[in-house]
Amino acid sequence: MVVVRSVSRLHVTLIDLHGGLGRVDGSVGVTLEEPWMEFEVERAEDGVEVVGKGEVAEKAERAARVVLEEFGLEGGARVVVRRSYPEHVGLGSGTQATLSAAVGVLEAFGVEEYDVRELADLLGRGGTSGIGVAAFEGGGFIVDGGHRFGEGGKEGFKPSSASGEVPPAPVVARLDVPEDWRFVLAIPEVRRGAHGDEEVDIFRRYCPVPAREVERVCRLVLMVMLPAVAEGDAEAFGRAVDEVQELGFKRVEVGLQDEVVRELMEVARGAGAYGAGLSSFGPTVYAVCDSASAGDVARELERFLKERGVGGEVIVSGPRNEGFEVRG
Repeated sequence: MVVVRSVSRLHVTLIDLHGGLGRVDGSVGVTLEEPWMEFEVERAEDGVEVVGKGEVAEKAERAARVVLEEFGLEGGARVVVRRSYPEHVGLGSGTQATLSAAVGVLEAFGVEEYDVRELADLLGRGGTSGIGVAAFEGGGFIVDGGHRFGEGGKEGFKPSSASGEVPPAPVVARLDVPEDWRFVLAIPEVRRGAHGDEEVDIFRRYCPVPAREVERVCRLVLMVMLPAVAEGDAEAFGRAVDEVQELGFKRVEVGLQDEVVRELMEVARGAGAYGAGLSSFGPTVYAVCDSASAGDVARELERFLKERGVGGEVIVSGPRNEGFEVRG
């Protein structure tokens, strides 16, 4: 029996949904210490049994079955979801559940040689954003380079859920996030982020985005975000996060949110956060803080949710500069 501990991630933005330079997608993300997943996996005589609920359990079961078949492993597997976090809130539960189960099965069978990116490709993860795969693998602040676009590459603008034939994007930059940075997450109980056919339709309707906005996002990523992480400048990083909310595909994602989500970002900024943004399709809002200000920001977000009569959860997390762990 083995135990696999994985991560969560913030998806800061997709970079290029214009495609005019022959590449598309590209992503920016941050790996978090909280929340996280933990799976227990052991060999069984036959079949796959998953103890858990919801899509996390469904994805774990599919991943276990695919790995058993593709690696020619004799017997079955029992997977227990010990700990999880909500699905379709913008924290990447699908990729983490899929890869956790896959790695758990291989480790339980004593398979020592495997490649996380190849597993992700096999299981259809990372076809638009590579952040979830890279966060699982190594943590930190991540920028991926997207995919070739057009003939011989990715055809059309599509989310990861509809891009299973496309391999995970290459990581072009990865930095450790300063340990004293804090990310305050507010996960309101409002309509969950777009997924499935709805997500596919949003990509179809809103892409391509204007090239000038893509160019601005690229400049913010290269000349503000990356140096801010390298130099430990949380304030500069937060300012860039704020501006990104009004650009490119992130502007589309923000515009489709419940009013409460946009208000949460303003509350966080007013409470002293360096910046605030929407993770992926939301509804999770994150605030960029340091260890001194995180508590105040968290309390204001909790107060706002209570006053608005909106349920939800507020989490204070540090960064995680490593990926998954296996015990047992």
